[in-house]
Amino acid sequence: MLIKCYLFIGVAKQLNHTYYTLGQNKWSKFYYNLNDGLNDKSEEDFQFRPFVYEVELDPEYVFNVSFYYLEATKFKVTRLVNFAEIVKVSELSSRTRNELNAILSGTADKNKVIQQYRKSFTKEYSGLSKVERYKFLAIVSQKHYELPLITVSRYRHLYYVRLLEFYNRPHNTSFVGFASSSLERYNREKLYGSREFETLTDVTMNDISKNFNLKLLLQTRKLPQERFEEYCEYMSEEKENISYVDECVAAGYEVLSKYKEQFYPYIIYSNTELALDSIEIDTDKVQSGSLISVFLLRNGYKIRDLDYNDRRFDTIKKAREIFSKNEYKYI
Repeated sequence: MLIKCYLFIGVAKQLNHTYYTLGQNKWSKFYYNLNDGLNDKSEEDFQFRPFVYEVELDPEYVFNVSFYYLEATKFKVTRLVNFAEIVKVSELSSRTRNELNAILSGTADKNKVIQQYRKSFTKEYSGLSKVERYKFLAIVSQKHYELPLITVSRYRHLYYVRLLEFYNRPHNTSFVGFASSSLERYNREKLYGSREFETLTDVTMNDISKNFNLKLLLQTRKLPQERFEEYCEYMSEEKENISYVDECVAAGYEVLSKYKEQFYPYIIYSNTELALDSIEIDTDKVQSGSLISVFLLRNGYKIRDLDYNDRRFDTIKKAREIFSKNEYKYI
C-alpha cells in the first residue's frame, strides 16, 4: 500500500512523475498531514518552500521515520495542494482567515486586493510578516482578480519571480545586459517556478551542453527523456563527462545501461540492479557508513561481511523494520 504524504518545496515539480531524493531533492521531508508541515518548527520551511504537493511513497523505500514526517529514496508527485487547503489548516486568527478566504472566493474588494498586492513589493519576500505572506500567496493563487504587470527592477525582489511564474502572473524585468547577474538570477527564478516541463525539443546538443543553466534545466526537467538520452550520447561521442549526474537521477531521468558508469554511484538510487556490476568491483573498498553502503541499505541491499553497526545505518534499519516486508538482498 502506498503512503500519501505532503511535500513542501521551492521548485515546481512535474505531476505524475517520480523523483529521487538526491541533489536538489536531498533534504525532502514527506509530512504525514498537511498541518504537520505548517507547525511552528516548519513555518520557515513553508516560507521558502511555498509549493506544496501531495505525493506517494512506496513503503519499501522509506529510510527515516520522524514524529512529523518520513524520508524516502523516491517519491511520486500526484497533486498540487490548493492554497485554500493550506489556509484551512494553518494557525491563523479568525480575522486573517476570513480575509484570506474572501480573497480566494472573489468576494474581497478588488481595489483593496490590488493595493495589497502592490504593497507586498515594497518589501523583499523574506521581510514579509506571516500575514502579509499569506495574503500575497492568496492573491497570486486566486482565480477571480486580474493582477497588474509587475516589473522587477530591484535585486531584493527577485525571489518573487518564481512565485509569479508558478501562478502565471504577468511580470517582466528592467534588468538588461548579457553579463547582468541580476538578469541571470531573474531567468533562474523563472525556471524554478515554471510549471512547463520537457520543453527543450529543438535546441542543439552543443547549445545544451554549454548552457550556463544546464544544472537547472536538468533539475527542472526541461529536457524530455529522449533529449536527455541524446545529451548523454553527445557527451559520450565528445568524450566528455556527463554533467550533474546526481541531479539527472534526482530529476527522474531514466539512465540507459551503456551510460551507467558515468552515473555511478547515484544510479544505485534509481536502479540498483543496473549498478550491481560496478558495486561488486568496489565491494572490497566500501567502508561501513560510506555513501555507497548507505545508498544500498536504503534500497534493501547489504554487502556481505560489512559491519552494519555504524550509527549512520540505525535510522535506515529502523525504518525498514517498520515498513519493509522483504528480506535484505546480499551482494
